[in-house]
Amino acid sequence: MKKTFIAGAVALLSLAGTSAFAQTYVGINLGQSHANRACDAGAAIGLLTGCDKDDFAWKINGGYQLPGTPWAGELTYFNLGKFKGTGPTASGTAKDSYWGIGGVDPDTYQRAEAAGRVAQDIPVNHSARFAPVIQPTLDTGTEALVVAALAWLTPSASR
Repeated sequence: MKKTFIAGAVALLSLAGTSAFAQTYVGINLGQSHANRACDAGAAIGLLTGCDKDDFAWKINGGYQLPGTPWAGELTYFNLGKFKGTGPTASGTAKDSYWGIGGVDPDTYQRAEAAGRVAQDIPVNHSARFAPVIQPTLDTGTEALVVAALAWLTPSASR
């Protein structure tokens, strides 16, 4: 869990580039996750005889609009839990998580906010209307995700 928060903080700081935030928010979601497809596929070929498909899941996200810059952004980390499968000759455990990053054109956001229509006019990442400003979103997002991945994947023993 400590690595998760360190990686998230590093990624968020690499996005920020400044400590002066104009607008910020943080959100936390809790729930349950299910690994149905992997378990069903393993059982279908005789690899798995038992599977613990359900676990606790959580998400933390934060977003902001940087003052004096033409962009806003959001960083999200999802922890989808741990799943265990057992079979005739072996067993295994898999942890599942992922990072997400998003951005929105500041002018579009400001118009939506002024009209009181942020929820209706600002599309989420999987919307067909999602269209962040390509630069600097692409470069900054790539850099932040690489920093987060390196912090997440670096073995503890090498630190």
